[in-house]
Amino acid sequence: MSGIRAVTITNLLAYGGGVNSTALAILLVSDYGWRGRIVFADTGAEYPETYDFIGILSRWLSEYGMSIDIVGSEFRSEKFKLSLPQLMDIYGMVPSVRQRWCTTEYKIAPFTKWCRQHGLDPNSAMVGIAYDEAHRRKDKIRPLVEMGITRDQCAQIIRSVGLPVPRKSGCFCCPFQSRSQWLALRRMYPDRFAFLVWIESRTGLKFHPDGELFLSQITANYGQTEMFDFSEFYRPCMCRD
Repeated sequence: MSGIRAVTITNLLAYGGGVNSTALAILLVSDYGWRGRIVFADTGAEYPETYDFIGILSRWLSEYGMSIDIVGSEFRSEKFKLSLPQLMDIYGMVPSVRQRWCTTEYKIAPFTKWCRQHGLDPNSAMVGIAYDEAHRRKDKIRPLVEMGITRDQCAQIIRSVGLPVPRKSGCFCCPFQSRSQWLALRRMYPDRFAFLVWIESRTGLKFHPDGELFLSQITANYGQTEMFDFSEFYRPCMCRD
């Protein structure tokens, strides 16, 4: 655990389900006695491990009389009330690096609506940006940056309270994923990967950000030994940058 340091703290934490925001929640609750709101916007397309870990962290938080507020379809508008995979299936829409409608409609807009309904300022939300990512989202409140806590230290903080380190947060259909992440999706969740390949073949649209290759082409001719890239632990989720 880090020592107590002067840091900007509000009553609202935007929780992503990953390493940094988990460590921030643990630090705030255990070291600073913080008892604000922890809010997670659910797209319906998170990895199963993320949903499992939210349950794990929720049980830890319950010891402090706290919980995680899940922002779901009731805070989304019109067709976006569907989960992200359902929307892709029914409307043939593919998440885009350039337009980022998925981030707007499934993360930012519902989070903002939830905050306003609960009398909170969405702009006051703390975010889990680690010190070694200090170049990101400088317009946000970033306690980990102020505390000088790196991503490695975030993992240590999580382990120090007896919790497992969660996987990198992000949707399984996120176009910001690297080749190694697509390969891991194909290996671990072939049904989800096959669904995305089918969406591409049906729509003619591509998930890969360069717009040149379909997923079936990206993952072609790669064997089991080429599917692991431990550097992914250090790759931040870029969908909100």
